This record gives sequence, C-alpha cells and structure tokens, in this order.
Amino acid sequence: MTTPMGMAAADSGRDLVTNRLGDCLVVVLPEDLGQATVELVRSGFSRAGSGISGVILDCSGLEVIDIDDYQCLKRLARMLSLLGARTVLMGLRPGVVAALIGLGCDASELEGALGLENALALVRAEAGRG
Repeated sequence: MTTPMGMAAADSGRDLVTNRLGDCLVVVLPEDLGQATVELVRSGFSRAGSGISGVILDCSGLEVIDIDDYQCLKRLARMLSLLGARTVLMGLRPGVVAALIGLGCDASELEGALGLENALALVRAEAGRG
C-alpha cells in the first residue's frame, strides 16, 4: 500500500514529498539540501509511526551535489540508522557520483541503488524479506 504524505518546509515554502510503501518510507529530496531538509525527513520518519524499517532517499532530482550536500546526506543516513532504519540513496546520477569520488568523498557508509525496485530489494534484504 502506498500512502502519500507531504511535509512543508517552514523556511522554503516547499513540500517534501514522501510515500510509504509498506515498511519503507520513500523521500524525494529537494534540490536545496540542508539542515531544514534533514529536520523534515526526521520529523516525517517520526510521524510515519512504527514499522518503518527502511528509508529510500530519492536523489534523482539532484543535478549537482557539493561536499556540504554530501555531508548532509551522510548525516541524514547516520541519523536514520540510529533510529533503526536502513537508508538507501536512489537515483544518484553517474556524473554526480563520479564528481564526488573525484573529490575524495568517502562513500563507505552509504548504499545506493539505481531505481526503486533495487532500493526496495536492498532495504528488505536486510530484514530477511527479500
């Protein structure tokens, strides 16, 4: 079952689009990452209630990610992990990935998937539901 949820960013006037797919929360990240986005995802995770075992962060709309944005993604993944959710980055563009690796960014803490099916499989494999 897919349940759409929207969270408005207080300072940007935009919504953070989220959907619940069973025990996974799919979050479409806005182009402007930052602490406000991290807080919106955290509050959305809390509002989704119990039973969320994974969060898929849809990065397909991010054309450019600088080092600060990348650190924000890492903090967000770490925070969700501490809350008990496996986090998968979905839809990172090959050019973005190449640029981040070229800048020496450490991706060891992050998992990625090209599309939603692969991301769901990664989240559910850890819980033995794959």
